[in-house]
Amino acid sequence: MPTGVSPKLDNPNRDRWFNTCTLLSNGATRGCLQGETPVWTVRQPFQLQTWSNRITWVRRPGIKNLDASILKNTHITEKVLWQFRADFLNATNTVQFFNGPITDVNNGLFGRLAGAVTQSNLPRFIQLSMRVQF
Repeated sequence: MPTGVSPKLDNPNRDRWFNTCTLLSNGATRGCLQGETPVWTVRQPFQLQTWSNRITWVRRPGIKNLDASILKNTHITEKVLWQFRADFLNATNTVQFFNGPITDVNNGLFGRLAGAVTQSNLPRFIQLSMRVQF
């Protein structure tokens, strides 16, 4: 349950995508760094939920992907065109973690990116093709 303090971090990383400082029902805190104010509290049994069950401001990491194509058109005759094409998908072979952060306060990995241990995107693909147009 949110307390009203902004959970946004200046420098999020895979282990702490947003502020996870939680006030427990016994008064102790969990997931807090030195001097942090609790951003979350655990909802008590039979307490009416008056907030959205989705944290809409939490976004997944941005996608950094470069796709490139190179092609060469050659006229064989006036009416016949030959095209050679090379397509590079994920040309820089950049690893992406598309699974968003875990937003369940009761989960031990609360605030961490769920897919931080495995690559979510495909590695570099190179496709070569030729085409004759007449």
